[in-house]
Amino acid sequence: MKQYFTGFFTATCLVSSIFIFIGAQNTEFGDIKAHSISIINNDGKETLWLGNGENGGGFLETFNRKGNRTSSLGSSHNQNGSLSLFNVEGKAISYFSDYLVTFNSNEKQTTYLGNTKNGGGYLATFNSDGAESVSLGVDDQENSGHLKTFNKNGTKTSFLGSNTKGIGHLFTYGAEGNKTNFLGSSSEGKGYLATYNLNSITGYFGTGPNSEGIIGLHDANKNLGWSASGKTNNN
Repeated sequence: MKQYFTGFFTATCLVSSIFIFIGAQNTEFGDIKAHSISIINNDGKETLWLGNGENGGGFLETFNRKGNRTSSLGSSHNQNGSLSLFNVEGKAISYFSDYLVTFNSNEKQTTYLGNTKNGGGYLATFNSDGAESVSLGVDDQENSGHLKTFNKNGTKTSFLGSNTKGIGHLFTYGAEGNKTNFLGSSSEGKGYLATYNLNSITGYFGTGPNSEGIIGLHDANKNLGWSASGKTNNN
């Protein structure tokens, strides 16, 4: 990555030097106006291009000695500044504007760092096939932090964050996305652990209505089959 930034910086300095040199040779040389400027190497291959992009904004591109594009500096479709970097074969490896995106050698997205639609920060990573693997950021609805993990198929496997009342909780999910476990607090602030089968509760371990510990086991139809309480006759 360092060599791409070095090459891009060198090209930028070269263009600046050209204009400084022209200005130094003729102090009465006015404004320079051109649709584009192209620099070629000894083999006649373009190494630098300065002109207008498709959206009408200024654009600067650099190329390696094979003629493959290595960097682009200009404006994005929404008129923000943008920088794209490419590998030796001309394949995109990163894009930076009001967000940052990186790609692997197969041009599959590997990371995203930017903002949610409501203005919160957001970080996501993707596997080699481009499927989301981890997301960390601010929930779009409640503006609270969360961490999500996904399996290789992009199905959510866990969620760590806050509910609508600001209480922290942890969910785990099976390979098909069905809820399997919950660890958190009730609306009254009492902690508990619950297990599920196909989203139906099968077990409960937590705090009862009188602040005593309780255990409950359920059948396949969610009916309570067995329970125990830590409450004693002294309570």
